[in-house]
Amino acid sequence: GSIINQVRDDLGSYLAVSSRGNFFLTWEPGQDFWIPHNRGTPRRIQNMGFVEGDIKKGLWMTLNGGKLFISSEEPDLTKDVFDFQEADIKTGGYGITD
Repeated sequence: GSIINQVRDDLGSYLAVSSRGNFFLTWEPGQDFWIPHNRGTPRRIQNMGFVEGDIKKGLWMTLNGGKLFISSEEPDLTKDVFDFQEADIKTGGYGITD
């Protein structure tokens, strides 16, 4: 497979999303390899990023259907599945991708 999105935070950590949106990868300085993580939802990942540009503050993830999920602060990068919570966004009935 390939990567559709790759972002770097202010401290040099990386986040990448697979081309099919099935999983994502993380890497922090000093690690020998990228760590794969399951998306934890049946919807495919559209995009991901760092909360306020810092992996320690958490990750955000948009999914098919306009859903937005945010992880807790200080995510455990060794876990297979992150603890994401759906964000309560006020869109007036429109998905964020509309």
